[in-house]
Amino acid sequence: ADLPDQSGESVDSLASACSLTDKERLVLTGLSRGHNLRDIAAGRGVSFNTVRAQLRSIYAKTGIRSQRELILRLKR
Repeated sequence: ADLPDQSGESVDSLASACSLTDKERLVLTGLSRGHNLRDIAAGRGVSFNTVRAQLRSIYAKTGIRSQRELILRLKR
């Protein structure tokens, strides 16, 4: 059985606070659900490099420097 997604509010609050775009929010949501960048890219029908660039933009806007740090922040 799938557990309910409890990361939505954290993703939304971080995305809103840091003025993330809709595409960046999709990357953030995917990561919060345990998907890797390749899975996120495939699921959206975009290239890995596109998703990687969006992740770099998330880092720049949030001041976060790694995927691990990003996930830890979302789990607070």
